[in-house]
Amino acid sequence: MMAHRTHRSPGFTLVEVTIALVLFALVIGSIYEIYVRGEKSQQVGIELAEASQNARSGVDLIARELRSAGYGIDPSTQPSIVVGSQYRVTFALDTNGNRQIDMGEVVTYFLDPNTSDPLIAGSANPYDFVLRRKAGTNADSLANPVSGQGEIVAYGLTQRTADNITAKNVPLFSYRDVNSIALELKAGTSNDAAGAFYGKTVASADLGVPPGPGTASRVKTVLVSMVTETKQKNVQTGGYDRVTIATSVEPRNFPFLAQANQFTAANTGATGTGTGSGTASGTATGTASGSGTGTASGTGTGSGTGTGTGLPPSQPPIHIPTDRVLALALADLDENDDQEGSQTTQDNQHDLDIVVGTRASGVANIRVWWNGQPDRYTGNVWFRQTESYLGNASFDIPVLAAANVDNSNVEDRDVLAGVTTGTNVGRFQVWQNQAFGYVGQVPGKVGTTTNPAAPNSQYWDNPGTGEVKGLAVGDLNEDGSPDVVLGTKTASNQGKIEIWWGDGAGNYTHTASLDVYAASGEVRSVAIRDMNADGYPDVVAGTKTNTADTSGNIDIFYSNALSIRRFTTTYTVAAGGSVYAIALGRMDADSNPDVITAVRTGATTGKVEFWRNSGIIIGALTRRDEQATPGPAISVAIGHIDYGNVSNDIVVGTSGAGGATPPAVQVFFCDPNATGGAIIPNVFSWADANAGGSVNAVAVGKLQCSQDSPDTDPLADIVAGTATSASTGDLVIYMNPYASLIVP
Repeated sequence: MMAHRTHRSPGFTLVEVTIALVLFALVIGSIYEIYVRGEKSQQVGIELAEASQNARSGVDLIARELRSAGYGIDPSTQPSIVVGSQYRVTFALDTNGNRQIDMGEVVTYFLDPNTSDPLIAGSANPYDFVLRRKAGTNADSLANPVSGQGEIVAYGLTQRTADNITAKNVPLFSYRDVNSIALELKAGTSNDAAGAFYGKTVASADLGVPPGPGTASRVKTVLVSMVTETKQKNVQTGGYDRVTIATSVEPRNFPFLAQANQFTAANTGATGTGTGSGTASGTATGTASGSGTGTASGTGTGSGTGTGTGLPPSQPPIHIPTDRVLALALADLDENDDQEGSQTTQDNQHDLDIVVGTRASGVANIRVWWNGQPDRYTGNVWFRQTESYLGNASFDIPVLAAANVDNSNVEDRDVLAGVTTGTNVGRFQVWQNQAFGYVGQVPGKVGTTTNPAAPNSQYWDNPGTGEVKGLAVGDLNEDGSPDVVLGTKTASNQGKIEIWWGDGAGNYTHTASLDVYAASGEVRSVAIRDMNADGYPDVVAGTKTNTADTSGNIDIFYSNALSIRRFTTTYTVAAGGSVYAIALGRMDADSNPDVITAVRTGATTGKVEFWRNSGIIIGALTRRDEQATPGPAISVAIGHIDYGNVSNDIVVGTSGAGGATPPAVQVFFCDPNATGGAIIPNVFSWADANAGGSVNAVAVGKLQCSQDSPDTDPLADIVAGTATSASTGDLVIYMNPYASLIVP
């Protein structure tokens, strides 16, 4: 009997289909879960970045205005800080300069207790608050905090340290005295009169309230701490991600006209020394015998006339007496750091040294101070009171630059000096770093081995080269070797631009008939930058055009972009006065380098200007903003001075010029995104009106770190060179203490 094989019908059984569907659903579900978690993680990441930016911008806005608290007011009639509480601050400042407090000149920053604002109402985080700014009005001259009133400065603030904390525990404001004691937490202090939500408040007596003759504010600094959180929880941790940004602000508690808002830690003056204790009104007078009064609860010593509210006690400016300073530059000169005399034992620190050019006086008018970073010199100082070595240029040195001009190691910077040899006559000198390889010479020093050092070479047209007032270094013909641009004075209110081509070995040549260009006036400053975005460097000059020294221009000499480089296409625009100094860099939100000018408008007046660069040749520059300075503005530099952003700020130096206003170093914390290009604040952000004399030169750089790791020093420092008499001067170094990151 034949057996029959049972044949299975094609297809799947119900059980198989069911199992397949279950497995498919599990796979799809897992994939979807991964997708959803990924989307949530990405959203949390975006929210964290938003929270970080929100906190940074909020802290920056508060710090900018709070630094100016007390500007232009008399503490005997008006306190600088009216109310100081943990979640609210009210302060006054004379923004229009009429020496009285008008409507809108009392400002309050406060945390709004109402969480129903649309910006935060939709947040899954139940502890969000908004921070508001409110200015005084006719109906409310004291700008009292009221929910919903005032503009929103920041949102998503929780002011707490952990998810399990349901109430604020990180004060937005803390008011510290000279010993860093929190005044709002002193025994006996009470809650803010506007409500317990705003926390403990500084006692009226500590704020100088009520004002009167001899009253004093004990507030030295205000610590601003902002905590923001994400709107939803992190799917990985199950909690909210938070960002804490903080800065320490030193507000002005003193009258502007009497104190000139100077930020020096000690009184200075003519002769002798003196000590004295004083009050927070900070007035001080030094005489030949050195009598004086200091500031706050501290003491001050001085050698003459001066007043001072002081930088933070741990960071006073470094004053180094020297000859009359005309120019300065920051450059890494010495890589034999273990032999510089500091306590540093490791070489190749790549720190910034200071080179100073002075008025010719004897045999030493190039002076160099080596930086003691990181271990410093004996006494815990970055720079010694005496220079590391001297050089003899034999002439006045009104301008300096530093670059590697020969074929030595790139870190072995050389120095170039523009000099004046007579009326309308000058030259430039090359001072090569002795690391170049000469037998018996010392790496880190510049010039020859003579004692004092002398330049290696010098160049000029005979006749032809005028007094060198401006000097810049850059590779103009893109052959890999730095070239030199000179700005000169050839006659009264007349000048020229000279181009000298470098061969990479420290030597320079040019053809006078081809490489010299007429400027619009006496050239006071030059710089190199690609101004029209064609990839080729151009030359920018600031000029003086009249005998009264009140008018001038900005000239741009555009590169022809050919193999034989020339600069015959010129653009000129009238500035607001004689242009004594220029600085180039990105100042607004576009990618073009802009121009900042230091301008003299009269015998005792000046200003700083912001010129926006369009990136084209026709109509290249437009003046978008300007601010008056206390005296003629004669030097300028830009750099990152203020914490909370990465934009450039402006440092300007002024001269007294015989006026009542003392010379000063001023800093403007700029806003690149300001409406209408008004990037310069209406009130300067920081100033030292006791800088030591006419501020002929300023420079910005990070002195407290290796240039290999600049992020270890979050803010740039300021160096100023001054003239205190016809033959004497002062080198003033401001280690940046204005703001600091506390929690990254």
